[in-house]
Amino acid sequence: KIEELNNVYFMGSKEYDILKNYASKMDILTIPFVINSITQATSPLKLFEYMALHKPIVTSAMNECKNYKSVKTAENHEEFIKLLYDCDKLSKDKKYIELLDKEARENDWGHKADLIIEMLEKSEGGKKNEIRSYI
Repeated sequence: KIEELNNVYFMGSKEYDILKNYASKMDILTIPFVINSITQATSPLKLFEYMALHKPIVTSAMNECKNYKSVKTAENHEEFIKLLYDCDKLSKDKKYIELLDKEARENDWGHKADLIIEMLEKSEGGKKNEIRSYI
């Protein structure tokens, strides 16, 4: 019944590669998942894309989302709404934007690959050149 709401405009499906254009126009980005055993075991990649856009983020209280200082997590509907209002101020907060940027960089694929290579090098007794040549 979301289409019946006066303040919601349903635009239909969009191609993945253009979604960032919509997100860049939003003030606050959300991941409002219902909390259950599946979502508690989820690490939503959208979270890191949102961080890279330098926009305030409000999510349901998924375990993975609680690991990031830049993400505001809500335990219930009332808290979710309150956080949306609170985050309106964060969009202009330089320290918060820097935190989003830091956490986005720490979770980009290049950084993750470097961490994996480092772990492999340690487990292989420092065979740095051999491991890097496979990549």
